[in-house]
Amino acid sequence: MTQFIQLDKFTTRTVSEVAPFIFNKDSFLISEKETIRDASDGHQFVATRVTLLGTPEYTFYTLVDQDVLATALGTVDVTQGLTPGGSSCAGDPGVMDTITYDAEYPMLKLLKILNKVTTNTLEYVCNTNEILYIEEIVYQDKATQMPATALVITFTSTTPRRVMTKLSFADISALLDPDIVV
Repeated sequence: MTQFIQLDKFTTRTVSEVAPFIFNKDSFLISEKETIRDASDGHQFVATRVTLLGTPEYTFYTLVDQDVLATALGTVDVTQGLTPGGSSCAGDPGVMDTITYDAEYPMLKLLKILNKVTTNTLEYVCNTNEILYIEEIVYQDKATQMPATALVITFTSTTPRRVMTKLSFADISALLDPDIVV
């Protein structure tokens, strides 16, 4: 059975101009908080930007809080216990060994590394059904000028989206349970 979510979305970049909107959970790709400027009076506010799959992709903004949307999507939060450059377990017992998620809608809340600064992160929610591949990279942390390691998750979409995330390869492997070929 297909499940749908209804919320209000902006029809323009004006807070007062919203309309009801329904979308299919299967079409969800990614969402994240974003600060945008109200077109009517110029003040800034935080909204949730949602990208849905399609040809082309469809992006919209809503005042629904990221956490509220994550709950409606049945999201598993794996941001607990994250430390810079470390595993999401971070010595916190039970973080990884208690994770379960609905196989029909496996949404994960992760931390995105912004502008190649390990300590500068933003929460986002993604649909694991739309992951194309995951690889570990070494990058130059702009804040420390030292090498750091991160995962890059590439999502299938009309324009492939790559997100650097603060989760170890072992952790994402435990979550996704891939077949290991040696």
